[in-house]
Amino acid sequence: MTPNEVKVLNVVEEMGKISKRRVASLLGISTEYAGYLLERLANGGYLAVVDRGVYTLLAKGIEALLGQLYFAKSKLEANIARLSMEKEGIGKEIERLSALQKESISA
Repeated sequence: MTPNEVKVLNVVEEMGKISKRRVASLLGISTEYAGYLLERLANGGYLAVVDRGVYTLLAKGIEALLGQLYFAKSKLEANIARLSMEKEGIGKEIERLSALQKESISA
């Protein structure tokens, strides 16, 4: 799924029902491109056409959004773990240099 398709799913989820003109306006893209994305998502089973040119989110679309959120969460957790390890390493280096500084002042 492309980043723009995810943006469209997010907009549809927020608005409930939406037209291609509204998607285009909210995302700053052409109505033709918005229509292309909406049709592509509808053909993939992520969206349903509820009225002429009006789309709504289907269960598969919600699953796709959840998948994106779980992926983002796992990336953040990995980054947090990495940063925590870096923080610990910096803390140890501060302790080491502080001890060295104290030794040099005492000498």
